[in-house]
Amino acid sequence: MKLFLDKDPIGQDIFLFETKFTVEGVIKDFPKNTDFPFKVILSMPSFYEKVYPGSVADWGSLSDNYQCYVVLNKKSDPKSIERKFKDIYAPHADGDMAEKRLFKLQPLSKVHKESEYGNYNNRTVSSGLLLAISLIGSFIYLIACFNYSNFFLAETFKQRKQIALKLILGSKPISIFFQFFTEALLVNFCAMLLSLQLAIPVIKNFYSFIDIPRVYLPEIDLSALLFILVLLLLGGFLSIIFSIFNLKLKSLSTLLKKSDSGYFGKENVFGKASVILQFVVAQTVIIGTLILIKQMYFINHQALGYDTENVILARLPGDLKYNLSSLTGELSSVPGIKGISYSSVVPAESQQWSTFSIFKNNEEKKVDAEIKSIDSSYLNMYSFTILGGQNFSSGDTSNSVILNREFLAEVGFTNPNDAIGSKILGISKDGSIIKGVVEDFYSGSLHDKIRPCVFINNPGSYRIVNIKLESSTINKSGRSGILPGKIDKIEKSWKKIFPDQVFDYLFLKDMIAGYYKSEYKALNLFLLFASITIFLCILGILGLSLSMNERRTKEIGLRKVNGATVSEVMVLLNKSFIKWVAIAFIFSCPIGFYSMHKWLQNFAYKTDLSWWVFVMSGMIALGVAFLTVSLQSWRAATRNPVEALRYE
Repeated sequence: MKLFLDKDPIGQDIFLFETKFTVEGVIKDFPKNTDFPFKVILSMPSFYEKVYPGSVADWGSLSDNYQCYVVLNKKSDPKSIERKFKDIYAPHADGDMAEKRLFKLQPLSKVHKESEYGNYNNRTVSSGLLLAISLIGSFIYLIACFNYSNFFLAETFKQRKQIALKLILGSKPISIFFQFFTEALLVNFCAMLLSLQLAIPVIKNFYSFIDIPRVYLPEIDLSALLFILVLLLLGGFLSIIFSIFNLKLKSLSTLLKKSDSGYFGKENVFGKASVILQFVVAQTVIIGTLILIKQMYFINHQALGYDTENVILARLPGDLKYNLSSLTGELSSVPGIKGISYSSVVPAESQQWSTFSIFKNNEEKKVDAEIKSIDSSYLNMYSFTILGGQNFSSGDTSNSVILNREFLAEVGFTNPNDAIGSKILGISKDGSIIKGVVEDFYSGSLHDKIRPCVFINNPGSYRIVNIKLESSTINKSGRSGILPGKIDKIEKSWKKIFPDQVFDYLFLKDMIAGYYKSEYKALNLFLLFASITIFLCILGILGLSLSMNERRTKEIGLRKVNGATVSEVMVLLNKSFIKWVAIAFIFSCPIGFYSMHKWLQNFAYKTDLSWWVFVMSGMIALGVAFLTVSLQSWRAATRNPVEALRYE
């Protein structure tokens, strides 16, 4: 529609990669939630025949930039198929490369849920995150039901004599059950109507937490309606079933007793269990949130091995033979530009890999390493640390290379200077000379280990212009930033050299932050769920403390008459809740440790599971419980005992 408007596009020509292609067909737009957001689909043989002649038959260029889609028989073994792929590839590659290269089959249904391989949409939601959301949502639902059940139980104990009389007059326990169930169902139904009104706006805002486009909304189909109905019925059932067990409908003597020991005594298993469960969930979520915050702090403050401040990146257009020097001249005239460099990729990404050979003590060592093509100003602009040798000069070619420390470690060099001048095979036919060695750096995210890297100087493979801008203090705190108008001036200089090319730029820091999207999503979710869970715990413990204090009013009055102080009464009322929180802490620690230990395994470089995280979680939960209960305890302890005893 954008290219041809109302014209028939079939048979029309379009230009891509400065090459003419013919439109053979038109397909329907993909849905908003697709992981294949393609606008143009090209024939691979035609593409390579026109753009990269002869490369179709080049097995050396095979990489993970390509995907092969296959349909397996139902009885096929994926592992066996992977080995067969390897057997097909082996005759066309060097023996060592054929041995190291791996082929992995990924079910199409898992493309959206496995971040290991990524997808074309650059957006994955892991199964673990979905499971965590489901579990936390389920626990919040259960906590809400338990809280209602506690309040319901407290109210029904006031009516126990009325219930006993109904049983004496011939009512069946099942009819009492259905009476309670109907009441709970009515409350749940009103809550459901309110929640359905809030659901759509809440979901739209919730999508920002998990990076889903706001335009996408789930369909309300039969399965969704059945799910809502199940929630309604299950909520009504869970809200009263524990109350029924505690009331002991078949025991008239228990119902007619004046004592409330069944609710607050040793038999109150449900009351204690519900509080313990709530605080187990709350403390586990708090532990997870604190570990997430600690890991994100570690990521944001970890030295990457190069400077990322105020660096913008722009992708260069096609033929650059006569434009690089002109672009450099134009950009150098822009005030505020500190440095300009050209490269195949930025420090925080890797695209090209190869196998290199180097001889040490007359023994050949082979290393798989990434290749970065850079100019002579790249290392200085990014402030790489040179451990030995020299940087590239403007006249260097691919006959000179610079390695990182990890490359030397795999070969066996301990002193970087010992490798300077050695010959390395893998770039040019006659080999290259090691000119320098730089300190290790993160060529990607902290999920992956630092890998061997080879820097070469090949202007023909430059695809990125790296621009370092001078920082400016924008507030009293000393935060650095970019002065307004700098980007506009750079764009004007860009347009002078590439008038038909859009200046599409990206800050390097934003690119690196994109590697941790799922972690930021998880952190936002845990903060949200932790807040909700703590709020529900406050409601639950508030309801229990109100009921307990109400029923112990006479006991408190008698104790005060006999000389008990306010502090002694408060300790009496608080100690049960504190004990339950302590028991919850014992359960939540191993759960939190195991789950967060598994999550941290996704990172090659990670923070420690510090003991203070668990202690802080317990202190937060203890503080919430203590403050909530103490407020009610203080009111009960300072009440005039005459009010409690006047009717005795």
